Amino acid sequence: MNDQQRPKPAPLDYDQIEAGLDPSQRAELAALRAQVEHEFPNGEEVRGHVNALREAEAGIANWFDSPETQQWMKALTDAGL
Repeated sequence: MNDQQRPKPAPLDYDQIEAGLDPSQRAELAALRAQVEHEFPNGEEVRGHVNALREAEAGIANWFDSPETQQWMKALTDAGL
C-alpha cells in the first residue's frame, strides 16, 4: 500500500486538547502527534499513547474510536506498520 492509498485518521484538535493536560500528558500527546504525522506510523505506539491519555481526555478516545481513525489503524496493521 502506498501513501496515497493509506486512509487518513480523523482530524484531532491537538491545541484544544493540550490546554487541559498536565506536563506528562502533554508529552504523551506530543508523542501521539509525532506518530500520527510520521511517514510510517507505528500502530502499537499510537495505541499506547491513546491508552495513556484515555482517562484524561475523552477527545482522544473519541478520535481514536472514530471510523476514519479505525480505518487508518487497520491499514497500518494490514501494512505491518
